[in-house]
Amino acid sequence: MGDGEKSNAIRTGRIIHGDATEEAWSALTTPPETILQEADRLVSDDRREDYGHPLDDFGRVTRMAHALWGRGPETEEEHAMYMILVKLARQVNRAKRDNLVDIAGYAKTLDLVISERARRFTQE
Repeated sequence: MGDGEKSNAIRTGRIIHGDATEEAWSALTTPPETILQEADRLVSDDRREDYGHPLDDFGRVTRMAHALWGRGPETEEEHAMYMILVKLARQVNRAKRDNLVDIAGYAKTLDLVISERARRFTQE
């Protein structure tokens, strides 16, 4: 079976035993992530490691916006809602799954900001 035939067999699900790679088999047998699952994974793992807690990250952004322009979102919560608006505007212009994942992710970060602010307030 040539490379083109293998690709077609994998794509259509007609795999001859031994010809499928582990990755291709996994792609065929693992259900795709939902938009919410993908957003949760990104916010909880990848982004958290890269940027820290959203309360701290969004605080840096709002302070930088005010330093640069003298205006911008006033709170970390407003920043999260602003980013949801950005993604909605992009979705209106061109519908893409990535926009929906980001909207769900920013909704989750908004919840995390609210929860973390309450937690930190009660510790004071």
